[in-house]
Amino acid sequence: MKDRRKNWRKLGIERLTEMGYTNADKIFENTYRKVLHRMRKAGSSNLNIQRETYFSMFARGTQVANVEIGARTSSVELSDIINKAEDVDTAFVSSRIGKLAETYDEVNQMLLAYKSKAMTYEELKQKIKQFKETNEGYLKRIKYSNS
Repeated sequence: MKDRRKNWRKLGIERLTEMGYTNADKIFENTYRKVLHRMRKAGSSNLNIQRETYFSMFARGTQVANVEIGARTSSVELSDIINKAEDVDTAFVSSRIGKLAETYDEVNQMLLAYKSKAMTYEELKQKIKQFKETNEGYLKRIKYSNS
């Protein structure tokens, strides 16, 4: 099985460099610090902030922050998901796996257990990973969408 761990900082700097930024390392680091500060202030403790910084910078969809990259720096605003939540981590995790939970009852039960504090974030991540590796319906859907 392949190693799924990634160096999000390195990937972010590489992506910025490919986009033509000569000071990519400074931009990523400053953006990371801004996201980290805002997320900690909002009450987050479980999320991988380097990963979330990367996705906030380059992906659209469910992200913790809206990031605008400028020539020298970036501006960071927390997303509405984070701003409107009492429990930041639970709100974000619920949003992130919401579609999967809508599609699969098993994932929905896991999410409900997490929301009710009957399961920790680490347990939820482990169970979602196991689900993705063993659920035939999910594997067929992924195989079909990748072909």
